[in-house]
Amino acid sequence: MSDRSQELFIFRTEKIFIGNLPPSCNRSSLQNYFNNYGKITDCVIMVNKDGSGRGFGFCEFEDAESVDRVIEYWSNHFINGQWVEVKKASPENALRKYVKPNRSLPTYNQAIR
Repeated sequence: MSDRSQELFIFRTEKIFIGNLPPSCNRSSLQNYFNNYGKITDCVIMVNKDGSGRGFGFCEFEDAESVDRVIEYWSNHFINGQWVEVKKASPENALRKYVKPNRSLPTYNQAIR
């Protein structure tokens, strides 16, 4: 893999995406759980118009090392008895800066060929 391709996959961030959140999870329980990995500067659970949870959220930490600790224990995260998936949250349009302006990103079907 070239150095340029590796840039697409390796990045530092202070923010994580948390998926598969149980309906019983609220902002407080999410923040309390992830406080074990570092100081949280922001935490949000995404909701529908009716206020019901959409099953995912984001936490932002004071430093990227906290995110690394969360990712290191990827398979061990349980909130309210349910395993939750964690990923580094990529900055909006982060991959687009590496694509030539006159080209679009490949679609899923193109990418798996």
